[in-house]
Amino acid sequence: MPNVPRVPPTLEIERRLFEAGQRRIAGVDEVGVGAIAGPVIAGAVVLPLDQGFEALLEQLGEVRDSNHTKRYQHARLGDLIRQIASPDVAVGIVEVAELEKIRDQNRATTIASNRALAGLAHAPQVVLLDGGVSIDDAGFDIVQVPKVVGGTPALSIAAASIVAMVAIAEVMSGYAERYPGFGFERHSGYPNSEHLDALAQFGRLPVHHSFHRFLQGR
Repeated sequence: MPNVPRVPPTLEIERRLFEAGQRRIAGVDEVGVGAIAGPVIAGAVVLPLDQGFEALLEQLGEVRDSNHTKRYQHARLGDLIRQIASPDVAVGIVEVAELEKIRDQNRATTIASNRALAGLAHAPQVVLLDGGVSIDDAGFDIVQVPKVVGGTPALSIAAASIVAMVAIAEVMSGYAERYPGFGFERHSGYPNSEHLDALAQFGRLPVHHSFHRFLQGR
């Protein structure tokens, strides 16, 4: 959407929940849905809200939804998020072999999100979910947060998005070394023109999703 200012995420949703007595609020987001290669990965982050909202906003002022930050920023921001929120930062992964059995990226997102939440050092009381992300009922209160221009209004979800993107970048860097010519380090498995041209030239790889509509007949 051109010429529309992007509003940075805030802690207003987290603040309302905190003031209502909820102390452990996890943001969850995914990467890999819509891709035609690679795993589906979810990130989960519980920010230490008891350290103060203004302090967190100042420390994490550059954090945005990963789709609205530069690729070169992701690793640095991911390290910062881990420094502030650890040990309550985790990722959940559904590898390609498992995804081939599931044959459903949305279901894979739910599984990855469940795994990310299970990987947190302390179970959250509330889980903030972005867009189409879902989790199985695990005893958490769930708040669905609608996307806005620029990604998400919730800083916890934006932080989870960065953590997930850093994790998938590591996977895709390995793919790029193993399968040169596909540009995995640039498109993270999504079907852009570079990726589709490489498919036409070299054919399908073991890391591609055989069930995806872009790969039918290839």
